[in-house]
Amino acid sequence: MFKIILNIENIGIIANADIKIEGVTVIAGSNSSGKSTVGRVLYAIGTSLAESSYIKLFKQKLNIIDNELNRLKKISLDEESLAIAEEATALLDNMSYIISMLEEHPTSQKEFENQSINFSNKLKKIINSLEETVITQSLTTGNLEGEMEVDLDDILIRMSIKEIKKILDTDILKEDNLKFEMLQSVFNNEFNSQISNLTSNNLKSTISFTEVNNNSGKLVFIEDVLDREASTININREFVRPIFIDDPTVIDEISESIRIYLGGKKLSYNHKSYLIDLLKQTNSDENVFSKKKNDEMINAILKEVIDGNISINGRKSFYEIPYSDRNKKLSLSNLSTGMKSFSILSILKN
Repeated sequence: MFKIILNIENIGIIANADIKIEGVTVIAGSNSSGKSTVGRVLYAIGTSLAESSYIKLFKQKLNIIDNELNRLKKISLDEESLAIAEEATALLDNMSYIISMLEEHPTSQKEFENQSINFSNKLKKIINSLEETVITQSLTTGNLEGEMEVDLDDILIRMSIKEIKKILDTDILKEDNLKFEMLQSVFNNEFNSQISNLTSNNLKSTISFTEVNNNSGKLVFIEDVLDREASTININREFVRPIFIDDPTVIDEISESIRIYLGGKKLSYNHKSYLIDLLKQTNSDENVFSKKKNDEMINAILKEVIDGNISINGRKSFYEIPYSDRNKKLSLSNLSTGMKSFSILSILKN
């Protein structure tokens, strides 16, 4: 049975909380007491440590580099510098394609590391060449007395090159770096970069967890930034990405999802966006409950409560009312809150 001891200090609206989660656990409390914060913390940890997160994180890095390259190409680059920037973009596009292939046909992390290291080395050479070209061009802008003119474009170009080199020099694929980068990213998305308790004067926030199998971790945030020196992760198992349902009205928003677009793919780290994505994937072959031993019992409960059919077609979603001679379909947004909860489970199940 799943069992975890969780301690939260100065996170969200929680000042301090000790929670023991064992199987199905009910957390009760008054409004604004931090019940949802507990779920969001567990979701953020589980998502960060989920299998294949290293590919998602690397895609984030590619997206940042792509933005910097696009910014560079909008500046008044000379013909030679522009050609080098285009070469970098072509390499980036090729790596994005490789990643899309790896996502469709999963491979080992070692193989992915080899691909990413090869890419980084090639891009470093291109960026170094671009930097040398920019420096050479800058040296020709001085006047006869040797005084250099201040060129705003030149400053912006150097800033973008510096940012790209910084990203390339970060070894995100080292296990600890990978986990910490992902933890920071997911917590930022889930808490809108406001992880620490805003009403507290204490700048330090901590999350500690211990599983029944002695897997454990401690996350320390200083003013919303993860302190890697003080944080530890001791995990010897793989995580499956969790699903967090805290608001049944999310079913009203199946057609409107906030996503992060990276390399042509959609990534959702926020729990609400991820749930909407799952609800939209009605043709998926994967059943999120397929590994549950009580699968038949879940089916029976859902069939008893949701005895009509749920249909999702493009931007429209309906609940087909059973036993109706008029063959009417009710918009999912008009269902009761309780029915919406079971509808979400039914959609995920099927």
